[in-house]
Amino acid sequence: MTPRAAFPAALGLAAALIAHPAAAAVIPDPASNKTLAIHDLSGQVIEMLLPQRDHYDIVDRRRPWVRIGYTKRTGNELVLYNLNNRVTGYIRPELLPPDAELSAIATVRDPEGNLIGLLSRF
Repeated sequence: MTPRAAFPAALGLAAALIAHPAAAAVIPDPASNKTLAIHDLSGQVIEMLLPQRDHYDIVDRRRPWVRIGYTKRTGNELVLYNLNNRVTGYIRPELLPPDAELSAIATVRDPEGNLIGLLSRF
């Protein structure tokens, strides 16, 4: 293969890799039994997601093992609810900020869409 012929092939491969960065960030299903952590924008773990059979329980890190809410999966995102069944946020696999840690897999946003943190594997 000549260098001229190799260039379009390499360009196509690079475009395919760039076109799917968000596809690699899949939020694990609760049935996979993986604990997840929500970090605030300064990097501190503020809440943990503990897997249950079909949802995650949300526990506060400042008061360990105190359940403050739960999640439900809708499509490829998780909806966060408090104990009064009110929506408190959304976790979506989307393009992460450039300074995000490598363990980050999704963004956490409040109901208005403001970025409040990142979800990562614990």
